[in-house]
Amino acid sequence: MPAISLLLPLLSLALGATVSPRQMVRSRMTSLRHSSRQNNRWMKRMTGSDAAAAPGVAVAAGASDVPDKSLNDLFASNQRWRTVAQLNDYPLFEKLPTGQWPKYLWIGCSDSRVPETTILGMKPGDIFVVRNIANQAQRQDIASQAAIAYGVGVLDIPHIVVCGHYGCGGIKAALNNVDHGGPLENWLTYLRDVYRLHKDELDAITDEDAKQRRFVELNVLEQCLNVYKNDVVQSKRVATFEDPSKPFPMPQVHGLIYDISTGNINRLDVDLEKYAEKYSGTYGMYAPTKTNDEMAKERVEFKKVESVEEAVA
Repeated sequence: MPAISLLLPLLSLALGATVSPRQMVRSRMTSLRHSSRQNNRWMKRMTGSDAAAAPGVAVAAGASDVPDKSLNDLFASNQRWRTVAQLNDYPLFEKLPTGQWPKYLWIGCSDSRVPETTILGMKPGDIFVVRNIANQAQRQDIASQAAIAYGVGVLDIPHIVVCGHYGCGGIKAALNNVDHGGPLENWLTYLRDVYRLHKDELDAITDEDAKQRRFVELNVLEQCLNVYKNDVVQSKRVATFEDPSKPFPMPQVHGLIYDISTGNINRLDVDLEKYAEKYSGTYGMYAPTKTNDEMAKERVEFKKVESVEEAVA
């Protein structure tokens, strides 16, 4: 029946009959409901008594008679999301396999309350993501450095965002002189280094909540500086600075703060370009061969040529 209902509008068009938008939407909804029912039946087989016999499903030895239903909520939620995604953006699953062209590289916290795609209202393919405890971009962290290298060097992402959030558990832990053990304590040491750099300012804050919030902001500031230190970022910024077709050096680095109590995202109140420039003599590995004035003139000339070419075309 669903297949027939989907074909009816097409047959009507072939025969010269008019099909209203409402009929097309109703036909699409019927097809999606049918697909959803099929997926639900598949999920029941996977998580029910047939799970051991289902092809492609790994079952632990000796546990074939115990159906694993712990992921039922995930499967069900996935199917609901998939149905809505198809309705709102029908070609989504046709576009995604062709590649990715994200505009933003997001360095955020692992905290489950800060899912970047959700809080920004974006879709799959919009953001390239790195997440770890307290949104760090440490040179020693191969995962974040590899993601930056790929995002900037291969995907040509023009904007890198470091986003911290108030109420960060990593920041709270770093403020306590407690050995948290294992790799966690190693990771928190980087945050304590941030505290050391801004100790006078943070020690002067007597309110604990205010101190934590300021620590969150200062950590974002230092992680943005860590991004500027990255060799791939530096070389790309010099190359794009000297390219008159580029409006600005890329990638641009942005520091943001997410407030989990309000859902608002705000920009860090610091001129990151000037802050990074202050330390260029220490961390800078690449230097442009042209001045700002020279590149400003080249960009003006490039725009003139571009305007003429567009007029001719």
